[in-house]
Amino acid sequence: MKNDLDKQDRAISQLYRTMATEHSPHGLDQKILAAAKQELRATPRSPFAGHWVLPMSFAAVVLASVGLVTLMPSEPPLTDEISDLDKPNISHDIAFRGAAKAPNIADQLNQLQDLIQNAQWQTAKDGLADFKQQHPTFQSFYLREIEQTLHAH
Repeated sequence: MKNDLDKQDRAISQLYRTMATEHSPHGLDQKILAAAKQELRATPRSPFAGHWVLPMSFAAVVLASVGLVTLMPSEPPLTDEISDLDKPNISHDIAFRGAAKAPNIADQLNQLQDLIQNAQWQTAKDGLADFKQQHPTFQSFYLREIEQTLHAH
């Protein structure tokens, strides 16, 4: 059986060698190329093909970008003072987080915000330093807001 497989392998190898030397006639290649070029000229071109596609694409991207940027809401400006309307309900936030010393922390943060409202910057900075010593691991949006406001002054 192995002998039959060897004979078949040799026959296939011979066929491959024979086919490797075959080439199509030169005239046939020329006829095929000419027919392809003629067909290409006869094919109607798309109105979307041409030299204007790339510039129009860039213009569309610029227009879309400008439109999106102008429609995006702008961030409110940072203010030096925290108004009464913007003053958060810190007691609720602390109680929601379940902090053990909620009234103490909330009262201290409210006092800091009152000092900022009254432009007592140095007293507020001292109070913030004391607060951070008393509660070194406490993190809150309101605390970061107070820190940023005091950092600006």
